[in-house]
Amino acid sequence: MTVESGQGRAALWFGFLGGAFAWTAHLLAAYAIAEFGCFGGLAGHSWGGISAVAWSIIGVTIPAVAIAVAAVWIAGRAAGEFESNAGELERTDSFLARIGFYSSGIFLLVILAQTLPVLFFLGDCR
Repeated sequence: MTVESGQGRAALWFGFLGGAFAWTAHLLAAYAIAEFGCFGGLAGHSWGGISAVAWSIIGVTIPAVAIAVAAVWIAGRAAGEFESNAGELERTDSFLARIGFYSSGIFLLVILAQTLPVLFFLGDCR
């Protein structure tokens, strides 16, 4: 990965911050959907035995997981390339890629973990 180019630098920062932004957006959207969906008109509708609120939470979770997976993949690819070309100038970029790989992976797990309780407690939303 050539970090000197703007595209390489943007990919490096996306790998570092992508999981965090995906988690933040998912947390806010899931809260709003679960909270206001139960009191709004969504609670009474269901498709395939699943409430519209749960479908909305699933609809928000899929893109958040996709973004976090992409961030993990990009950061992992960048970390691997920096390991093979370990130069003096690239140490900070290698560190950023490795930390991005681990932090985006943790945020991916958090997104998945915070979705399950919301879907479990939506049974009270009637």
